[in-house]
Amino acid sequence: MAVEEGRAHCVSCREPIQRGALRCPHCRSLQSRFAVWSFRIAPWPLAFLPIVFLVLAIRRDFRTPDFAVARERLAVVQSTFHYAEAAEKCGASISVVGTIRNHGDIPVKDIFVQVRYLDASGALIDAEGADQYGLVIPPGSEVAFRVRSQPARARDAYATHRVTIVTAKDARSVF
Repeated sequence: MAVEEGRAHCVSCREPIQRGALRCPHCRSLQSRFAVWSFRIAPWPLAFLPIVFLVLAIRRDFRTPDFAVARERLAVVQSTFHYAEAAEKCGASISVVGTIRNHGDIPVKDIFVQVRYLDASGALIDAEGADQYGLVIPPGSEVAFRVRSQPARARDAYATHRVTIVTAKDARSVF
């Protein structure tokens, strides 16, 4: 479409307007080059800003030094295991109940506890792990945990057990 002498196209709606006009009479958009940049291009970086914050939050959460530091400050204070014989509807079960203490200054959450069952000679005969989701241990506090499973052997094979904290997350993290 040809433009008449002394006329130009609107930068927004492309309608013919007076050359040098500050606003388009049709769509009311500003006609300067800065106006085109500020209303058309500038919103795109702002639209991606939430994505950048989300990526940074996830990246912070998945860094692993958190647990390396927390490993030394988390301790299984005490634990006992119980072997329950088969009931009418379910088979035998073995459960470990204990407490974990956070000696650090950072609250921890989403703890994964592993229990190793040993025979009288100290050989590993069974193992079970369990996520303790929702369990948050504030600094200087102690909380209880339980790991329950079906035993792989008879009651007299289980002599003792060891509890290990495999992973934990910084409770201040988003995810």
